[in-house]
Amino acid sequence: MEQPSLCGTAEDHLPAPPRQPATPPVAAMASMSMSGSLNEEGVRTGISIVELQKLQKLSKETTEKLHRVWDEMGLSPEERSLQLNSLLEAVETVFTQKVGDEVALRDEYISAAASLEKEIDAISEQLGMPRKHFPHGDSGNLMVKLTWLRSHLADFQAIKEERMTKLEDMCTRLQEIRIQMGEIEDNQLMDLDAFLTQEAMQDYESKLIEATHHKTRRIAAIQETIRDITALFEELEYDIQDDIDKAIMEGGEGLGIDMDAVAILSQRARELTDEKISRTERLKQLGSQIQPLWERLDVDTDTRQKFFMDNRGLGVGVIRQCELELERLIHLKQEMMGDLIRNAQAKIQELWDEMKFDDEQREAFTHAHMMAPICEDTLIAHEEEIAVLNIQAELYRPILKAVERYEQLCEERDDYEAKIQDSSRLLSRKGGSALREEEAQRRRVTQGLPRTIEKIKNTIAEYEEEHGPFVLNGRRFVETMDEMEIEHARQLAEAKERKKKSKDTKEDFFPGSASRIPGRTPSKKSAAGTPGGPGSSQRTRPPLGSRNY
Repeated sequence: MEQPSLCGTAEDHLPAPPRQPATPPVAAMASMSMSGSLNEEGVRTGISIVELQKLQKLSKETTEKLHRVWDEMGLSPEERSLQLNSLLEAVETVFTQKVGDEVALRDEYISAAASLEKEIDAISEQLGMPRKHFPHGDSGNLMVKLTWLRSHLADFQAIKEERMTKLEDMCTRLQEIRIQMGEIEDNQLMDLDAFLTQEAMQDYESKLIEATHHKTRRIAAIQETIRDITALFEELEYDIQDDIDKAIMEGGEGLGIDMDAVAILSQRARELTDEKISRTERLKQLGSQIQPLWERLDVDTDTRQKFFMDNRGLGVGVIRQCELELERLIHLKQEMMGDLIRNAQAKIQELWDEMKFDDEQREAFTHAHMMAPICEDTLIAHEEEIAVLNIQAELYRPILKAVERYEQLCEERDDYEAKIQDSSRLLSRKGGSALREEEAQRRRVTQGLPRTIEKIKNTIAEYEEEHGPFVLNGRRFVETMDEMEIEHARQLAEAKERKKKSKDTKEDFFPGSASRIPGRTPSKKSAAGTPGGPGSSQRTRPPLGSRNY
């Protein structure tokens, strides 16, 4: 007996059932599930014709198989309808479950896409980089979108990992530097997620560079302090015993570079500098006492030089040797006190003579100290007087040199004025050179001497404005010089007067003698008179250097 198909109608196979559906349930289910809009090839989007045909074939074969079984079983059309409806419900349940599963999977895809979007947005914000968006928007394939998002996220994660690795390296180095330098850790610098942007990374790198430079400067300052301390150790000939001092001599190894190390080294440097200053002042004090004693005792240069060569530096031993030398010189000075006082007196006498002190100027010191007992106070008084006289002599010497030049020119003036009275000098075989020499002498007397006098007066005026009268042999030299010039002018006028009287006497004694011989005039020699005679203008001058002012 031929079995009805699931794809046919109940009327084709069963006798007049009370209510028979127009389409078998399974076939209707297949038709319903496969219905919908078709594309240009006549197939619903995403389902091929082959797949549709398979479902239809499966529905038909299943219905036919059921009818054959039911025929054998003798099921009535009502029972068969119930069975088919039950099957339809079961199929619908499977289809519904499948649809629900796929919807759930689709929702998972959507949720996963949203999660990826959120993660990409977070990393994009951390990195400070703009993110890309799915090119097809919300209408695109979810699986394609998920693949694209995962790829985009992987790119961002690679950049983040690269930056994080660099930040971790910089953070480690920065923290090491801060620990070495004794600085407190900065927790903000430990939160590396806050420094993932390019600008933040550059800022972090700048902090590392700044810390590195700070460390370099700290090390350089510490090394410079160590060098200074080492130099002071050597200069002071310091005995190294302390552990810190030993570490300093080894280049500062083990001291570190934190602020405690800086404080220790700075304190040590100050202590040694203070010690150097103290020892230097002590040596200066000893030197200021030794040097005058060497001068007093006339210690030879070789002995002094050898002492300097043997006692250089600022060591304790050098100071001790200077103290011993001072003690030796003081003892020697006591033994030579008498000779030292006598030598000082001779020096005072020498300075008095140089500055032409008169007896009154010398008497004050002579009366007070020259006859004093031989003792330290007497020697000190003599040395103080020498110091005062040396200062005065330094001021006197430029003026005394000008005074000496004045005396020389005065002698030359006397010589010149005497020479020009002798007319026979013109008849000498060396008349030409003699005249040239006489002309040079005339310029020195007529030009050089007035300039010298003016210079002396100006120099003495400056001296007297600050130091009081410039006195030689008890008189102001300016007054003495003025008197000398007045005396010279008086003598010169007297000589001219004598010469004139002598000439008048000869004319009265030999009237008309000059006109008795035509073409002849009286000779200058006869008119001038015999040198040294009544008509001569020669004057007697004291020898050079013998003037007493």
